[in-house]
Amino acid sequence: MKVIFLVLCCLLLIEERAAECPEGFTLINSNCYWFRKDPEDKANWFKADMLCNRRGARLLSFDSLEEMNTLSDYIIAEGCNTNSIECTYWASANCLAQQDKFFWQSTHKRVKKQFFNKGEPNNLSGDEYCTDFRHDQESKYGLGDVPCTWRTPNFICKAPLKSAECVGMV
Repeated sequence: MKVIFLVLCCLLLIEERAAECPEGFTLINSNCYWFRKDPEDKANWFKADMLCNRRGARLLSFDSLEEMNTLSDYIIAEGCNTNSIECTYWASANCLAQQDKFFWQSTHKRVKKQFFNKGEPNNLSGDEYCTDFRHDQESKYGLGDVPCTWRTPNFICKAPLKSAECVGMV
């Protein structure tokens, strides 16, 4: 009887703690995001990636178009609905390993064309090997290619939900 009670208590704890994000992260649907905005400390793509890793997260990537649109809606609802630097964020997609073929740094999966804004990627300056997540003319966010050395105060880190634990129950 005691074992059944402990198992039930453990299941209740797991249920309670199943949707926790790391400290400072925001839960949006089933993903945890940390929005970094610091106008005093602009970061290039490499620094942004490193800072996400230090938080136990990875620079922004998308598993689906639905995830991208949900995050886009969230950012717009927070008041960022322009293509200004204040509303532009680093994303993990890049073509550093293979010219003109973008892969997510965080998952190593090929980036689908549907994630890019209209007319992107375009390698306009000839050295646009990294990506940002920016607002476009169609009132939504998508990816655009930019130089990796470009510096912006904003980036988004993505972390998995904290796994539920049943500690000290037995």
